[in-house]
Amino acid sequence: TQLYDSYVEYKGRDLHIDSVSVAAEKADSIRTVNWLSDRLAANLVGDYTFKALYANLKQLIHEYELNYYNREEDILAYYTEERPTPESFRANYNVQLNNIDPFLNLVVPGLQISKNTSLSGFYRSGYTSTLTMLGTIDTLTYNNLSFKDIEVDLHSSKIADSTDVFA
Repeated sequence: TQLYDSYVEYKGRDLHIDSVSVAAEKADSIRTVNWLSDRLAANLVGDYTFKALYANLKQLIHEYELNYYNREEDILAYYTEERPTPESFRANYNVQLNNIDPFLNLVVPGLQISKNTSLSGFYRSGYTSTLTMLGTIDTLTYNNLSFKDIEVDLHSSKIADSTDVFA
């Protein structure tokens, strides 16, 4: 699929998108998605389904938020509900941020990441979910605060029925 000369508007801010190309294929149980635009290039490869990837990441992010905010009543309410164990799969990703700042300005004004930043890792879902990210960022700026020569080495795991997050 290809998209040319488009605009996105979010909260009163807009973004011009010169072109986007998305290609997806599946061979046996391995799915590959490639995204190419003037802002970023990315690929995602693994034995996932789109439905499971979305549902499991949404659940994991919610569980990380519960851990971060640490509101006992919310944690108790969430973990006393019965939920199925997340579907098992693995998805490897690579992202090349060519010029992501215009997109970042759309969602997080004031945040800038240097051009040509590469990040890679994997997301493994199941009873224990693991998220990794490796890469380097030359400069990350938020408003007037800048960080230089950032080495990203993230490894986080979360057991489905536990409040603990290991990072």
